[in-house]
Amino acid sequence: MAAAFPAVKELPVTIATPKTRTETSAGVDLWEGLQQRQINDISSRARRRTLDSKVVIENRVKTR
Repeated sequence: MAAAFPAVKELPVTIATPKTRTETSAGVDLWEGLQQRQINDISSRARRRTLDSKVVIENRVKTR
């Protein structure tokens, strides 16, 4: 049964992330840019959430 499948070393290996800066500098820059954008999105979302909660707290204080 094992003969029906190719050996592991024969299978092509594809890595999603760019390999090195010299091989694909544009790909690496794009990859790092995307990661940085994700980090910025997360941090801005968290900042927005904290600002919203501060506004809610201030409104509660004003109504009392």
